[in-house]
Amino acid sequence: MFDKKFLGVGTVGERGQIAIPTDARKGCAVEAGQKMVFFSVGEDSGFLVLKAEKLSAMIEKMESHSKVLKELLKK
Repeated sequence: MFDKKFLGVGTVGERGQIAIPTDARKGCAVEAGQKMVFFSVGEDSGFLVLKAEKLSAMIEKMESHSKVLKELLKK
């Protein structure tokens, strides 16, 4: 299971860039050049960031499960 923990603080620069804290980069195995996907978590609350490759894998897994569920519902 995922171990939820505080991974550091980043500051938004003038160009909107945020440096990812070292503990967050290392703990989540984020490497230079990786694509990240951003989701809003509420008005003025912030955002959730996921690796694009992990999101793609999650979507594929959900699609495969939905096919099985659709087949079960047809019966």
